[in-house]
Amino acid sequence: MRSFVILHPNGSIESKQLPVETNARLRALQLAVGGPIEYLSPAFHRLDRHDVVIGEDGLHRLPDNVIGSRIIGMNLTRYRPLCGPIVLVPRNEAEHGRIEDERKCALAFLERLETNPDELLIVDFRE
Repeated sequence: MRSFVILHPNGSIESKQLPVETNARLRALQLAVGGPIEYLSPAFHRLDRHDVVIGEDGLHRLPDNVIGSRIIGMNLTRYRPLCGPIVLVPRNEAEHGRIEDERKCALAFLERLETNPDELLIVDFRE
């Protein structure tokens, strides 16, 4: 069984067993971040052998995780640090493909948004 790593905002690091079964794996990751999970695009980190999972509700509700954000290679001069626990999950390239390809596509998309902001459509459903 493989393990995943939790980078806590206080700088502590914890390792846990990664369940094989899909529902058990999801539940373990949800417990690690304290709620619903969100996958962090490789465009925002420099890890090549791990996927990064964060708490979906963490922004502004949980403490900044500056140490964890630095460990994953996040550009903190461009982006604010992630909040709450950061989970590193070993990537299975046979199932998910190469992370370099995914990063390249995500960076191209973000670059296009930054250079052509008029192409960005923002829909606000608030009343």
